[in-house]
Amino acid sequence: MSFLKIGVMALALTVCEPPRSFGANPCAASRPNPESCGVTRSDYSARMGEALDLEYRFKTFGIWGIRGFEGPDSNAPIFIEGNGDLVVLYHGFMASPPEMVPLGRLINEALGVSIYIPLIPGFGANVEVSQLYRFPDWVNAVEESLQWARHCFNKVYVVGYSVGGGLIAHHVLAPDRQTVDGQVLLSPFFKGAPWQQTWAGAVATKGLLAVLKSVFQFKKISLQRIARITRGNYRDLKILLEDPAIYDQFFAMRAGMNISDLTRALKSIPNRMTSDVPTAVAISASDQTISRKYALKFSERHFSDLRSTLVLAEEEQISHQIVVPHAELNPAFGKVADWVVGQLQLMSEPK
Repeated sequence: MSFLKIGVMALALTVCEPPRSFGANPCAASRPNPESCGVTRSDYSARMGEALDLEYRFKTFGIWGIRGFEGPDSNAPIFIEGNGDLVVLYHGFMASPPEMVPLGRLINEALGVSIYIPLIPGFGANVEVSQLYRFPDWVNAVEESLQWARHCFNKVYVVGYSVGGGLIAHHVLAPDRQTVDGQVLLSPFFKGAPWQQTWAGAVATKGLLAVLKSVFQFKKISLQRIARITRGNYRDLKILLEDPAIYDQFFAMRAGMNISDLTRALKSIPNRMTSDVPTAVAISASDQTISRKYALKFSERHFSDLRSTLVLAEEEQISHQIVVPHAELNPAFGKVADWVVGQLQLMSEPK
């Protein structure tokens, strides 16, 4: 190995590994200032994509960047121009911004609002990248994107799907955070479905995942393997397996520990803590990924202005991915999208 390569690796390890704080990470120095709206409002999205791609590559010694970066199937953040109001859509676990594009485009066309779909740090690349990020990185990334949104737009609404929904709920209920004008939570991941095995990370304790990771060097498991172990009964995997351009194909144990941290953080919120942000929640009764009862219970307990709850009937057999149009697993996408548009429209109207 050359002295130059050794020097680069040493620098990367010193500066970037492990990343404990997304906002304080020196590797993120090139990220745009969230209080600067740029020449055009799309500047922030483009520059954030460039900065995250650079950060990913720096952390992995140039091996992994954002999947498809600068290509037609890029997993970088996405901005759709509209009026002076903004809807920020947060994607789900192991996913990337294109997952939310079908819904985002419909919202843009129906309401004329601008759309921003950020990339939750650690996703949209490779399992090796997702190992490098922690739960605080996710939290700070949400805060940063909403800081920019609040600075550059009149009204700001958020749509959070799955883990994105859990992160939004955590943000809205935290003290001294950027406020939003309304939130729509779709299949929000507050707690994993009870049936899931601990190895899948949904209901595993952080301690167990840490043991698997450090003692047994069990850092990742492929979605194909999970599908074989569950004998095809975990239907929520199918959409992920069908679209490797959008979805990571390996479950990272580190990311599973982050999910555990998210659930723990939400559970630690006192029952008396509530938010009056206008809220709407949608879930599928056939969801195999989240605890549906807990999602509804949590929403009713903590969001005092819970305006609407949409529950897709069990006989419809709609998967967890209610934001993804799919002829077999989510024929209800049109109904969900119309409902989301309707809720955002109602939230925008003066009381």
